[in-house]
Amino acid sequence: MGSKCPAFGGEIVFVTRIGWDHLVDPRKHRTVQEKIRRFEALPLAKKLLEVSTTYQEFREDHGISFWAFQANLD
Repeated sequence: MGSKCPAFGGEIVFVTRIGWDHLVDPRKHRTVQEKIRRFEALPLAKKLLEVSTTYQEFREDHGISFWAFQANLD
């Protein structure tokens, strides 16, 4: 299920296979603990997308768009 993102004009945002693969990509040489930490942060990422009204940074790499958000969450 997606999240409504005010920073994108209320557009629904989904974690795609590309995003999921970014978390688990073996070429990144992440430790098991780092992967677990990233998975545990997913609910906070969802909340961040749902409350952010602006984004901090944008870049494209190989046709993929990357957006950075920042906020203080409880």
